[in-house]
Amino acid sequence: MAVLNHKDTYVTGGCMQDPRATVLPPYRIATLEGPHAILSLNVVPELTCLQGHFPEKPIVPGIALLDWAVQLADQVFGCGRAVGGVRNLKFKKVVEPQAHLELTLEHQPERDRVKFTIASAFGEHASGIVELVRS
Repeated sequence: MAVLNHKDTYVTGGCMQDPRATVLPPYRIATLEGPHAILSLNVVPELTCLQGHFPEKPIVPGIALLDWAVQLADQVFGCGRAVGGVRNLKFKKVVEPQAHLELTLEHQPERDRVKFTIASAFGEHASGIVELVRS
């Protein structure tokens, strides 16, 4: 079982860094109807996850996309951030700085999971099902 929390760190450029220090891009909730939400995200160049990944041509790491889905699902639905597993995780297209994304969330509390899709005008970038751990 993996639990994502704000104390997790990773090494980048030889120093320890919290990957969520500036992790969430600016966003707004476009629609929220029951267990369904659509959020609009703007990938600003200042995001910590873009630093060092890759210096010549930065992209958003896949783990950051997954983390955004988990964090924003918790903020929108209050479902928690403890992850028990991830199913059907797919990364189809890279996400570059200045991208405008649409994050679609479907909270399935009876199954303790959240389905997500991250897309833009260029198509689907990532999708998956996050299995949550009950607190």
